[in-house]
Amino acid sequence: MLLHIAIICGAFALRLYALSGQSLWWDEAFSIQLARQPLTAITFGDFHPPLYHYLLHFWINLAGYGEFSARFFSVLAGILLLPVTYQAVRLLFDHPTAVVTLVLLALSPAQWWYSQEARMYIWLALAFITLLWLYARIIHSQKPAPAWLWGIWALIEWLAMFTHYFAVLGIIALNLLIVAQLLLGQSTYSFRRKHLLQWFISTAIAVVVYLPWLWLAGARISSYAPEAAAPPVLQTFIFQIWQAYLVGSPTLVGSEQRLVALGYVLAGLLAAVSFVLLLRRSDRTSTFVVLWCAIFPLLLAYILFQIRPGFTPRHVIAYSIPWLILLARGITLAFAKIRPLPAHHSGFRVAWMWGSGVARNLLGAALLVLPLTLSLLALLRIFSIAHYQRDNVRALAQDVTAQATSADVVLFDYDDPAFTYYYRGQAQVVTLNVGDDDTPLWDALISALRPGHQAFWISWHQADRDKRRLIPFVLAESGYLQSQQSYDTGLLFRRFALDKTTAGLQLQPAVIDFGDLRLTTAQTTTLGATGSGLPVALQWQLVHQTGRNLKASLQLRDPFGRVVTLVDQPLVSGGPGLGNIDADNSDPRTRGLAFAGQQTTRPLSLWQADESAINYYTLPLPPGLPPITYRLEVSVYDEGGQALDIRDKAGAPAGRDVFLGDVQVRRQSIGLPDLWSDLHSQDLRILHASPAPGLSLLGIYLNDAVLQGGGELWTRFLWQAQQNNLPDYTVHMRLVQEAPGTSPRIIAETGGKPVYGLYPTSRWIAQESVFDYWVLQIPPDIPPGKAQLQVSMVDGDWINVAEVVLDAANHTFALPPIQYAFQAIFGGKFELLGCSIESTRLQAGAPFSVTLYWRARESGFGAPPYTVFTHLLNADGKLVAQHDGPPVAGTRPTTSWIQGEIITDRHELQFVTSDYRGAAKVEVGLYDAATIVRLGRENGEDHLIIPLKLEVK
Repeated sequence: MLLHIAIICGAFALRLYALSGQSLWWDEAFSIQLARQPLTAITFGDFHPPLYHYLLHFWINLAGYGEFSARFFSVLAGILLLPVTYQAVRLLFDHPTAVVTLVLLALSPAQWWYSQEARMYIWLALAFITLLWLYARIIHSQKPAPAWLWGIWALIEWLAMFTHYFAVLGIIALNLLIVAQLLLGQSTYSFRRKHLLQWFISTAIAVVVYLPWLWLAGARISSYAPEAAAPPVLQTFIFQIWQAYLVGSPTLVGSEQRLVALGYVLAGLLAAVSFVLLLRRSDRTSTFVVLWCAIFPLLLAYILFQIRPGFTPRHVIAYSIPWLILLARGITLAFAKIRPLPAHHSGFRVAWMWGSGVARNLLGAALLVLPLTLSLLALLRIFSIAHYQRDNVRALAQDVTAQATSADVVLFDYDDPAFTYYYRGQAQVVTLNVGDDDTPLWDALISALRPGHQAFWISWHQADRDKRRLIPFVLAESGYLQSQQSYDTGLLFRRFALDKTTAGLQLQPAVIDFGDLRLTTAQTTTLGATGSGLPVALQWQLVHQTGRNLKASLQLRDPFGRVVTLVDQPLVSGGPGLGNIDADNSDPRTRGLAFAGQQTTRPLSLWQADESAINYYTLPLPPGLPPITYRLEVSVYDEGGQALDIRDKAGAPAGRDVFLGDVQVRRQSIGLPDLWSDLHSQDLRILHASPAPGLSLLGIYLNDAVLQGGGELWTRFLWQAQQNNLPDYTVHMRLVQEAPGTSPRIIAETGGKPVYGLYPTSRWIAQESVFDYWVLQIPPDIPPGKAQLQVSMVDGDWINVAEVVLDAANHTFALPPIQYAFQAIFGGKFELLGCSIESTRLQAGAPFSVTLYWRARESGFGAPPYTVFTHLLNADGKLVAQHDGPPVAGTRPTTSWIQGEIITDRHELQFVTSDYRGAAKVEVGLYDAATIVRLGRENGEDHLIIPLKLEVK
């Protein structure tokens, strides 16, 4: 008894530890908010059954609604769970197994996590284990159970169903067990008949009493469908549930490989133990019962989530306890004493028994150490790493309170009861209703955003409703970003200075044909500021339904065509909403259904033909972006990363990037790029070098640390002026190989004024940071080895800024076997010798590959890098499938080719339409990606039709 008390007291202390350390998250705050309402409001305030919130209502009225007191109510259930589980296991197996189960349950991270959460899940576990205990009492009785025991069974069933809908999964499992054991048992007919009658009456009473709630909640249950939820894949379903059982924290599930690996090992051992237990005659029935209670509810849950997606492991956390029972049984038997053998047994028999006993003890040690190690590691990670804890809304509310004044506004695109719980500031809090119609959201934002003040925008990764990104678009139209703070748990807090009033949406015609998709109208701006966002609105129309998803990429290119910043977003539209239902509706079945009118955004694959939608983009203009004129372009990509061609009036490809307008960027902020996320900012190499008086080189980006002959070294310097009125410096850059006792060998070099001479250092101001792009072309015949990238602004004063590895290209001059040989010369430089193709009979919609064989007639070094296009055309010359890209998947650009070299170049073509059937032909050629100008042939054509007849089936 003292041992039991010690274990329960230890579990109680663990569940009290840091009980209020983590912030309340959305669900917990909602529970407290709802529980503070009158009982009638609680009944219709949530689609979940109301019992937990009824009980919490009375509890917080007695103990208070602080974090500690609200969560302590769940701690009570978590502690009551231990003795009830002990009693159930003792009846099913024995006392030692019950004690080991008690230890495992006390240290379980999952049970600890949900015992510290102000939600109903630990109460659901208590109800389920109570039913398991009652089941053991009823079935193990040698005579019909008394009526009062069946009455308690009916009561607990009803309470469980009133706690959470997923209680039904365990109730069905246990009731099927009762019926099966009564029908298949060895008891007399009269015994079975009386038991079955008692069971039927008690269960019928529980169901009948529960039916009025189903009538009241029917509309809420049927209309609940989490946005973008998909049916879980079985493997993912099992993995996430098993990991949740082991580590507790939803964010920790699958996050750390060593925990995942230990979980797999434990799963394998537990499967073996379960198999052995089923073979033991004395344990077979109880083992089957526990396995049934562990697996059958999960099977029902999986089927349910296939019908109504919205899976989360916490819904079935109550059914983790049977797995702990099986584990405890295996540990108990592994350490059980072996009966001594009689003296007449042989030495071999004695050795066998001794060896098997050692093996059993080792297995028991593994079964005990593994879960305890997992528990310890998981709890330590949760305690020490904020990312694995609940959303830190408490810190967010404190930061907003400290920064916002009464004239400012705090914007949410979701209703956050946790923020309301913690926030004590004076700023106006506005919850934006993101719906299918943009007009109400525009009006709400224009009304809330006042020039001369600040706006604080709060976003949460679990409530991303603004899929078309209207909110950041309007904020960028109205001001600029001053700061942002990301919390480890998925919250993002942005502070905007409002300096103008948006004029609203003013779309202009911009008809661009991408085949099945069309850009119809656009709103752009010609002026932007560093450190802010560039707002762009584009209206898209689906011409033909294709069933595939696409994304749009907005890019800002410098005068030399280099992308300096971009944003990618999937194309989505607002789906047909259900309409907000009045909370004061007289029909109790539809009260509190405001959530039913939330926007249901749909990807392009679900659009109908001729459907259109406006998508909003905010292109980040990072601090350090030189204040010059840029080109704003847009392109469209499929899920495989293949860009769509623009079509001319004849339907022929006409490039891939759409020019939307010039953008003049002005200087606004100085300092390091710590506001908008910068491209590849994690790859910045910090230097803090001083190549010239008054100028610092803070860091450098490299496109690659391993360079191949004929390739390019792309660099981006981050300069910072230390004073005003700098001289007009010139940058010199070179790549050198150095060897002891020899002069440096210059591999490549370049130089000039920073920012292409468009923004000289004489215009920079003190503390201003400027990004500066440079490109070094690497000769094809470089010797392998290490090289130093050096920079100088003062003659002879070179600074090493990075080390790179030079890798000589593999050049092949022998001609391989060619399936179809022919000859075509492009631009006098590149000779196409033939091709290979998988089959001349192509399956519509299925990717296929074409391999081209090139011979370089001269070195490509110093010329532009060319892109190879391979197009499948129908009988009328219309595009059916395509692949455009640099040779050999970008690993052998044409600048790396040397005279006489043979290049084997494979391209996988993707169908742009799966409707075509009939004759087809392949068109190939090369073009300059910067200008889209094709290389011509001697006959005046800019392509080659491969002399090969194909057919699409």
